[in-house]
Parts: sequence; C-alpha cells; structure tokens
Amino acid sequence: MAALPAVAQRVFAEAPARDGFRVTAWWQQTRVEIESDVARSLVALADYDGAPIALEATFGRDALLELSLDGEPYTISGIIDRIDRRPDGTLRIIDYKSGVGDLDTAKALIDGKRLQLALYALAAQQALALGTVSDGFYWFVPKAQPSRWSLATFEHPDTGAVGAGAAIDLATRHADAAVAGARQGHFTPRPPGSGCPDYCPAVAFCWRYRPKD
Repeated sequence: MAALPAVAQRVFAEAPARDGFRVTAWWQQTRVEIESDVARSLVALADYDGAPIALEATFGRDALLELSLDGEPYTISGIIDRIDRRPDGTLRIIDYKSGVGDLDTAKALIDGKRLQLALYALAAQQALALGTVSDGFYWFVPKAQPSRWSLATFEHPDTGAVGAGAAIDLATRHADAAVAGARQGHFTPRPPGSGCPDYCPAVAFCWRYRPKD
C-alpha cells in the first residue's frame, strides 16, 4: 500500500503513449478511480492464504501446453495474471478482470464460452510444472471481490465431479471441440446468445450483428 501511489503515478504517466489514447479532463478522475480500485483489491486479496509465486506467467512458447485430438497435437498459449502458493503447497489461479460480464457464474465455462481459468490451471500444472492447482477464480478489480464460483467449487454438469480437475476436464473437452471445428473449416460467424459486444470491429458491416439485450 505504501508503494502504490508512486507506482500508480508512474504507470499513469506512461499510459497515454503506451496504450495510444488521448488525455482528456476525465482522465484525472479515471486515475483516481483506478488507484482506489487497486488499493481495495490489495487489501481484500491480502486476506487469502498463501502468497504469489508468479505474476503474468507466460506459457505456450518455451513452456508448451500441448493437448491432443485424435492423435494430432495442438498447443495453447496465454498469460496467467497471478499464481499463488497456498500453505498446503497447492496453487491458486487468479485472473484479474476490469468488468463482470458472464464470468461471475460457472455457466460460461459449462457452455464452452469462457475456458481461460481452467486452462490456466492446466498450464500451471503441466506447462509451467509449478504443482497441483486446488483453486482459482476471477477477481473483479472494480468491485474488489472474486467471482461467485471458483475452481474449487466447480461441479462438472455430466459427471458430478467437483473441483479444479473437473473444470479442467470440461475445458479441455470444449477446447477439443473448438479445434475439431477449426480443422474442418467451421468458421461461420454466430452472434453470442446474449448479443454481440459493441467493441467488435465488425459492428459497422457484419450482417449477423445483434446488440446485447
């Protein structure tokens, strides 16, 4: 907390040039809100057991997460925001989010739309070889709170198995299905059931665009 103000000011000073946005009068208010959100998250996260052992852990190049479908391998790459080592030696995966959307329930994973948390757990275990993942959640920074579901509490809809292993199993099945479709050339655009995001670059010309309900 003592370090936060100085770090925040340095990041804010570099942000416009690094991220390519124009500074307006509103930027000053936004800076205050971001720093406040981060401060509250720091306090809230300090209540969890364990401590971070990796931040922005990259996998997919030197540390390969390799899966196989019908004997043909495919790889997955990504960056894990935070990995904690818990007192019992197991790992906790934390994926920071600036919004909530459909990540606050397990339905998005069950439907095969949001696989990253479970795949990050698999990558921490296999690609990075850091140990066994026992828990993980999305952390909503503006609210300074975790998602209402976690890898530890996840229940597989078909097998009834509970825990991180059950989430990983379902996520890999969805990943297999996505890869199988890609290999067969199934790239037809389909709007999400909840409607299309307004930031999609094809909003102005996509004939399938449908705004969110």
